[in-house]
Amino acid sequence: MRLAQEMERDIIESCDTLKKLLLAKNQDYGASLAKKPVLVPSLTPLQSILVRMSDKINRIKELAETQSTSGKKPEFDEALEDTMVDLAGYALMFNITKKRLENVG
Repeated sequence: MRLAQEMERDIIESCDTLKKLLLAKNQDYGASLAKKPVLVPSLTPLQSILVRMSDKINRIKELAETQSTSGKKPEFDEALEDTMVDLAGYALMFNITKKRLENVG
């Protein structure tokens, strides 16, 4: 299989995994990302998503620092992969929420 075809297959599989995760979270939490945060109602839904993305980026930074000092590679790889998927999900939900807010306003 050519590299481009392999990459295409990997993209499809990764997107399917992300789709399942986002649908499960939407089922569990409802459309919570589209609502104002309860504890900080002055934030818009988009600002709230950016805060969550910032938290994920901070987690990536912490994982990288911990891995470089502890050498726990398998645990690092799994945690980093999970965090990257979460970050991708928030990025996608940011775009979806932005589009929905534009269509309402």
